[in-house]
Amino acid sequence: YGIVMTDDSGRIVRFLEKPSWGEVFSDTINTGIYILEPSVLSLIPSDRIFDFGKDLFPRLLAAGHPLFGYIAEGYWRDVGDLVEYRLAHLDLLHGKVKVGIPGKKIEGIDRDIWFDEGARVDFTARLSGAVIVGAGTQIHANARIENSVIGANCVIGEGATVSRSVLWDGVEVGRRARLTECVVGRKARVKNEAFCAEGVVVSDHSTIGAGAIVKANVKVWPYKEVEDGATLAVSLVWGERWTSSLFGRYGITGVANLEISPEFAAKLGAAFGATLGRRQMVITSRDHHKASRMINRALMTGLLSAGVDVADLGIAPIPVVRYQIRALGLAGGTHVRKSPFDPVLLDIRCFDERGMDISPEKEKGVERLFFREDFPVLDYAFGPASQIFPGILGALGVEVISLNAYLDEGRITRTAEEFNASLGTLSNIVRTLGADVGILFDTGGEKLFLVDEKGEQVSGQLALALFALLVMRTHPPGILAVPVTASHVLEQLAVEHGFQVRRVRSLPRSLMETAMEPGVAFVGEEWGGAIFPEVQPAFDGMAAAIKLLEMMAKLDVRLHHLTRSVPETHLIQVEVTCPNEQKGRVMRQLVESAKGETAELVEGVRIHKNEAWVAAIPHPDRAVFQIIAEAPTREAAQQLATTYAGLIEKAKSDA
Repeated sequence: YGIVMTDDSGRIVRFLEKPSWGEVFSDTINTGIYILEPSVLSLIPSDRIFDFGKDLFPRLLAAGHPLFGYIAEGYWRDVGDLVEYRLAHLDLLHGKVKVGIPGKKIEGIDRDIWFDEGARVDFTARLSGAVIVGAGTQIHANARIENSVIGANCVIGEGATVSRSVLWDGVEVGRRARLTECVVGRKARVKNEAFCAEGVVVSDHSTIGAGAIVKANVKVWPYKEVEDGATLAVSLVWGERWTSSLFGRYGITGVANLEISPEFAAKLGAAFGATLGRRQMVITSRDHHKASRMINRALMTGLLSAGVDVADLGIAPIPVVRYQIRALGLAGGTHVRKSPFDPVLLDIRCFDERGMDISPEKEKGVERLFFREDFPVLDYAFGPASQIFPGILGALGVEVISLNAYLDEGRITRTAEEFNASLGTLSNIVRTLGADVGILFDTGGEKLFLVDEKGEQVSGQLALALFALLVMRTHPPGILAVPVTASHVLEQLAVEHGFQVRRVRSLPRSLMETAMEPGVAFVGEEWGGAIFPEVQPAFDGMAAAIKLLEMMAKLDVRLHHLTRSVPETHLIQVEVTCPNEQKGRVMRQLVESAKGETAELVEGVRIHKNEAWVAAIPHPDRAVFQIIAEAPTREAAQQLATTYAGLIEKAKSDA
């Protein structure tokens, strides 16, 4: 949501539309309810897209126009998506929403149960939590209803289970059917022993067949039918029905890019590949339609993920594909084509080792794996820098000793212990051979980690400072862009060399976008990333390594010697747990506690304390706050971090 901050008079002092977690500075949100003076409408252009939150309100704030916010009490929830819609019903059931509930509440029990007129519930049925039963609805023997809203004139069959779900009017749920966290539309039918998993939506007048399985978060649009015993793993939007098998007379057929999407094809390829086994060889082929090309590539991706080797024939007639499979002794093949019978459909054909259509038994094997999603997936992300960088260094006349300069798919992923061990090995070799510098790349070649000429590992913060210092001594004055968490030593160095330091968000995209701006000479982070915009505005470990060697050569300096020019400082990092739903409240209280002090809200909140600073940043993925404190002494930095950890704990307890 858009985040708003007001002063004591209610005047809006800061506004940010749709922030990331790192930008959240309050728990007061913009609900999209506005009262505007008519004159404001003249600021809205008629010839282009113009958003209130992103464009109009920031313009009003920048121009100094009075913009006020009313902080409303009570319940509010945006039900613009299906999850929020269902959660709003649960809030209603548990009394968080003050609305009139139809029917009468059953007195004398410890649950909140409402029956509307004519509702009939068998005495063996079990209703738990809070339940609303609509007028004329019948709930049969041994049914279990939990925290659900049941509309009017519904029928819940014997032994059926409905949990945390919303059923509209006229819904039929068959015997022993199970619905969990679902929304079911008007006059839809869920037949005997069918199962609808979490997040499923069954729209009006649709039917889920007996024994069918609808997987989590799948949407079934109105007037659709899922056949008895079928498993539906993708949303049913266009076709009228979903059959109990993938394969038909012409292989697998569906609407291009809707029913047969790239995701569907990749999953199918993985399932087909898993039935063949690793290291088997198949060929893929297609007709000349661009939709076939897209689906064929996705199919290849799925096959490769299952460890199957793939040769692509490209555009080829089906008889040629069949012949090639048999002649080359391959394990099978595939062909993707536009249907010759319907212009909106695609066919996917699967062939066995003889070039024949795969047998019904093989089809069933593929279907089982496809619907169970139970197949091995291998990641073949090679380390390509080793194939390129030694040649570049050779062309530059650099004497280099390469370690692990080969592709080994079994050693791409490294644990923290393995990474540290690699750095340790690099340190020993640099020290033993008397090298000028040691450089360790990450697998993708984007980042680099340094060892100086003494064999000492260079920390991320120090490496950033050394890169910045080299840039400032070899480039004309410009802008250095770094994350808000980088050491303030960079500002001290920049003042000496006539550079400016710009603090930006730590997201890779934010750093790369900043690198594209005029006047930016260098962008760096404390996790091994370095960007030289003159080369390209993106992380490039190989380019950074060459620039490092170039700048060291120009200055005839080595890293350990250069370290003496970096002022001493102490930086502490700690984490404090915080539920995501409390992060906004915590940020607001932290910002309010910083009144009278210099505070930055680029990412989280960064507060300056004379020669020290402290930042509190909500983690984008985990339920924690990161606290980074820097001061001239370790004790002072630790004290700052401890103080702000305490403020966060207090803000949580006040919630």
